[in-house]
Amino acid sequence: MNKAEERMDFIKNLSKRHIPSLKRFIERQFHNRYILLDNMFFDWQYKDNPSNTYSEYSMKVIESKDEVLGYNGLVPVSMKVFDKNLIACTFANLMVGDKCKGFGLGSLLIKKSSDDFPVCYINGYNLKTRAIYEKQGGWTDMGVLRRFIKILNVNKMESLINKKIPYEDNKLEDIDKNLVKIKEFDDKIHSFWEKVKHKYPITINRSKKFLNWRYSNHPMLKYELYLYIENSKIKGYIIFRIEKFIDEKKDHYKIGRIIDFISQEEYEEKIIQNIISLLHKQNVDFIDFYFSGNFHVKSLLNQGFVENIKYPYNTIPMLFSPLDRGRSDITWIVYFKEYLKDKKECTNPNNWYITKGDGDQDRPNIPPDPEEKNGK
Repeated sequence: MNKAEERMDFIKNLSKRHIPSLKRFIERQFHNRYILLDNMFFDWQYKDNPSNTYSEYSMKVIESKDEVLGYNGLVPVSMKVFDKNLIACTFANLMVGDKCKGFGLGSLLIKKSSDDFPVCYINGYNLKTRAIYEKQGGWTDMGVLRRFIKILNVNKMESLINKKIPYEDNKLEDIDKNLVKIKEFDDKIHSFWEKVKHKYPITINRSKKFLNWRYSNHPMLKYELYLYIENSKIKGYIIFRIEKFIDEKKDHYKIGRIIDFISQEEYEEKIIQNIISLLHKQNVDFIDFYFSGNFHVKSLLNQGFVENIKYPYNTIPMLFSPLDRGRSDITWIVYFKEYLKDKKECTNPNNWYITKGDGDQDRPNIPPDPEEKNGK
């Protein structure tokens, strides 16, 4: 066996026998309350996913002498890529331990992961690793997801960022009776998706199984699911969750985080308008929505949303649990084993519609135990 073959032998699909060593590795790299140590969340993300194509867990690990030294979490998804449907993958949680550094095993882990799928993408990847991805071929950096923000409580938001915000006149409408809260999606979502999917050239297929797995059955986060129904037919849906946090001054805040939004074009503004009124009634201070492309932008702007490239909106933090003022962007990168159309079309950000919920950027964040941190 030559050195290249030897290195490839280190990469394994995660199986049940690896779990104890993997958990020990994760705890060493992070802390004993890190989210991937929660069995319920781990199984939900890497085993129970309805598009899981692996015999056990959708994760690759670096293993040597029965010890896990690194891993790459994989989330297979049914994806629409122009006129084709295929099983693609988003990477979640790439981590390589110190024992592997300098041997090219991290790069090999990425390659072996992407070899299993015709298309891959990553939301929130580390820019320091961009050269590793691009050297492998097929990977293209796509910049950052767009973020749109709607301020509902100007005074509190000015206090949060310590900057003046242009006056926002929130003209609130009554909540439409066509906006219907649901607990889970049923078979009607299929005919709606078939009717509307042409709007989104490259995106995850919004099937009942995917939506219920991702949102209705999430083990730790509570998502609010709303349909807009007219004449007994779905015209759009929107998914959000409310996040609470406390800033350094001990002031309390509520954020409405739109995580997914699909709509027939003529109903976009009605749905957004209704959600603004709904969240205002729940005393939310501001709303945000991360996504790629130009989808829904006109409707968002017409309803008073502002893209965070503008000052002072670009100073509003992204992470609140715990509050982190140092980061406001979600990077993303895509991979094609073979370009299904012209490369420019495949790597045009405006052909992609992915949201914060379509990757690994909307998940619980459990901080370390303060007593563990202090060595008590």
